[in-house]
Amino acid sequence: MDSKYLGTKDILFSIINKGEAETANYAIAMYLLEHYGDIKNINILDMAEECFVDRSTIRRFFVKYGFDSFKEFKEHYENSFEERYFEEIPFQTYGDYINSLNSKLFDFISQFTLKRDKTKDIEEVIDRIYKSNHLVLLGDETFYGNMYFVQQSMLAMHKIVFLITNKIVDNPVLEKLDANDCMIVYSLSGEYYSAIKEQIKDVPCQKMMFTLHKKEQWAEDFDYIAQLTREPEKADADVYRKYAFTYFTDLMITTYKMKYQRK
Repeated sequence: MDSKYLGTKDILFSIINKGEAETANYAIAMYLLEHYGDIKNINILDMAEECFVDRSTIRRFFVKYGFDSFKEFKEHYENSFEERYFEEIPFQTYGDYINSLNSKLFDFISQFTLKRDKTKDIEEVIDRIYKSNHLVLLGDETFYGNMYFVQQSMLAMHKIVFLITNKIVDNPVLEKLDANDCMIVYSLSGEYYSAIKEQIKDVPCQKMMFTLHKKEQWAEDFDYIAQLTREPEKADADVYRKYAFTYFTDLMITTYKMKYQRK
């Protein structure tokens, strides 16, 4: 089931982003998004009535997007529901928020500017990219912007980059990789990697990972792991997802250009 690599909101947004507003799938996706915080209490009869479709259309919708039933979709929803988007903001004023954010930004930036091991991470990553024939980036759709930036930037240095989010099974790009190619997995907590592990474990290319958590059992799975902080238990996951991965990616591309563009 390819869709298991995405959260339910990502699946639904991918449907409405196509702009096919006159279709039944669009109507169903919109209904689910409009009731997103309460999907567990929705039943098919109400959904069919509100979307002006029959129950068989509802069933075909979930099968099309990788689920055996609405019940399975609900289970996936409960596993991927991100409560932080629905929680009340804890700050009372803009000043409180900006002070807290600035403090967290300084913490992660100091990991790169003050720690020698981050320079080592950058050098290791760009050297492996330079020596590879093909580069493939894998991550859930929250990292699409980061990966797209790499894809666009590397074109100027004559390297084609492939992006993969949820389409892992039987992906023709993965099937063509060999020992002279390189794969980078973006996985903040390691959950995305856990979901795709079986699909990429036998791909015979070099493998690297960008993450907050560097687990011992991953050592055999990757040729190199760039851990973006040495204190993951203290790291704010949202700040790292929004800013640190972008910061690291920018450093990686800029350093690559300085070292290899003339070559």
